[in-house]
Amino acid sequence: MCATMNQTLDSNDRQETLVPGSHSFVVFIDETGDEKFGQPIRPVFGFGGCAVLGADLDRFIHVPWRTVRHAINGSPDAPLHAADLPRPVKDDHMLSLGIFFASVPFSRFGVTCDRDTTLPLEFGRVHLVLEVLKERINAVLRYTWATDVIVIFEHTERLEKVIAAHFGDYSPHQFGRVLSCNFYFMPKSANDPGLEVADFVVNACGTQAALFARRADALSFGLDFQAVFHSADVYLNSYIHINHMTVRNPQPPPRHCVCG
Repeated sequence: MCATMNQTLDSNDRQETLVPGSHSFVVFIDETGDEKFGQPIRPVFGFGGCAVLGADLDRFIHVPWRTVRHAINGSPDAPLHAADLPRPVKDDHMLSLGIFFASVPFSRFGVTCDRDTTLPLEFGRVHLVLEVLKERINAVLRYTWATDVIVIFEHTERLEKVIAAHFGDYSPHQFGRVLSCNFYFMPKSANDPGLEVADFVVNACGTQAALFARRADALSFGLDFQAVFHSADVYLNSYIHINHMTVRNPQPPPRHCVCG
C-alpha cells in the first residue's frame, strides 16, 4: 500500500491528497542558501533532496524517519529540520542520523554553486541550477524501474514562479524511455518526512558548497556530507558543484547573404 501526502498543488492553491503508484519515482526537493549570495558566511545556492519508489515510501522514508525524530526530538510526530539542531550536535543525535543515511537505501542528490561560479549572463542562475538538477534526478532514476515521476518541491514564495517556469518542461528519461512527470509544491508546515529528509540532504550539500566557496582542499568533505553521501552505495548518489558553465548552441550559425 502506498503512502498518502497532503500537499499544496499548483498556483490555484488547491489542496489534494497524493497517492503515488507503486512504481512512481517520488522526488522531494528543498533549496539551500540564497541565489543572490546574500549570506556572507555561506555564499552558496543550490537544490537537493531524496527520492524513492512509491512502494518503498513508507518503508524507506516515513517509518525510519519517525524513528530518527523520536531519537532526537522525543516524539515520532515532532518535525525535525537540520537548522533546528542545537550546535554542537550531540553525539547520539549524530549517530541516529548517521545510521539512517547509511542503512536506508533511498536516492539522494544535489547541485550547488557559489558566488565565484561563472555562468552565462543570458541565463538566470536559478534556471541553470534547475537544468543541472534535472540531470541529477535522471542519474539516480536510471537505477530504478519507474513508470512515472512525481517531483515535490518545498513551497517557497521567493522561488516558486521561477521553478514553475523552468521545471515544467522536465522530461525524465530512463532506459531510452521518456516518463511522464508531475511536480508540486508542498508547504513546510505539512511536516512531511520526505521533505525533512530532503532538508538534511540539501543542508549537507550547502555545507560542502561552502567549503568549495572558501576554496578549501578539493578532496576535503564535510562530516555531514560524508554521512549523507559517502555512506550509501554509489548508485544512490548524484551530487555536483558547479564551478563554471557554458551553454553551447546546438543549432548551426545562420547563413548571411549579401544581395546586390
